[in-house]
Amino acid sequence: MSSPKTTFKDFYHIVVDSGQCCGCGSCVAVCPLSALSYLYDETLPVLVGKCTDCGVCFKACPRYNFNVEEVEKMLFNRTRSESEVFGVHHNILAARSRIPDVLKVCQDGGLVSSLLIWALENKVVDAAVVASFNPETWDAKPRFVRTREEVLSSAGTRYTYSPNNLLLREAGANNIKVAFVGTGCEVEAVRKMQYHKLRKSVGTVVFTIGLMCHESYTMNGLIDKKIRGELGIEPNQIAKMNIKGKIIIETKDGKVAEIGLKDARQYVRKGCFYCGDFSAELADISAGGAGAQGWTICVVRTDQGKNILESAEKAGYLEIEPIEKHKSSYDTVVKLSNIQRNRRAKALSGALNI
Repeated sequence: MSSPKTTFKDFYHIVVDSGQCCGCGSCVAVCPLSALSYLYDETLPVLVGKCTDCGVCFKACPRYNFNVEEVEKMLFNRTRSESEVFGVHHNILAARSRIPDVLKVCQDGGLVSSLLIWALENKVVDAAVVASFNPETWDAKPRFVRTREEVLSSAGTRYTYSPNNLLLREAGANNIKVAFVGTGCEVEAVRKMQYHKLRKSVGTVVFTIGLMCHESYTMNGLIDKKIRGELGIEPNQIAKMNIKGKIIIETKDGKVAEIGLKDARQYVRKGCFYCGDFSAELADISAGGAGAQGWTICVVRTDQGKNILESAEKAGYLEIEPIEKHKSSYDTVVKLSNIQRNRRAKALSGALNI
């Protein structure tokens, strides 16, 4: 996965101007000259200083010259088998938190929050990088969480994009040992930085949790135009959002509104159509609802992920069920993994109407 000699201008054209940029912010995080900034409204990087074409940003970008097989060899010491349709893994199972406070606020089974609380309380990490949000606007932003209370305040899923990789620069500069939580594209960026030994940015990442993600939506489209404009629901009245075959919005006064996924497609961020990774295939642990009710579907991928999950379960933070009790969710992971991989191929070939 060597980076061919090119210029930042060419790189920007290939990745950003083409619409492939996922918006993770990794190029901003690794730029040694701080020549890049991040436009939150557009979820895109922008050049604000002098670029010397050093090429470091190329080595962090998951949408530029990314070789999955090379990263798999680095991470797993092998590549996936033909039967591993959702990536290399030890096991897939269902998990649910045993922490009452987590169950009150979690998206599905509370696996991610419980793992973070376990890791923080047992000094495995100093902090976790997560997507937080402004409850007045539902605008997602990356955040360090260091306590149980901070984890709980950031629990749940936002369906607008949070560039969590932006915080890697600060974590590295301050030697903060972190658990990194992000979508598949964000985890890909972490792995590419590890592959290229960009230790200033990823040297303090202890483990990664990947969030299953089919797509995310623009803030202006989903929140402002659809939910506020058409449905008449102010963002500060939203209690929870979830996707179970449709977007389900629960309000604080107990009302429920729904948005069909076909209707919401117009608000999907363009870069998401170029993503082929539904289940965060390069994470230590992948987590998502996948149609399950009250449980999180968990894909254990690395030895590190296996040790973390088993330790949290033994400590009483989690309960585990075999995937056989959640066959429909297993089938959903397989189905969406295939759909997303095929969608990326169509987008790259120009056959997908974006």
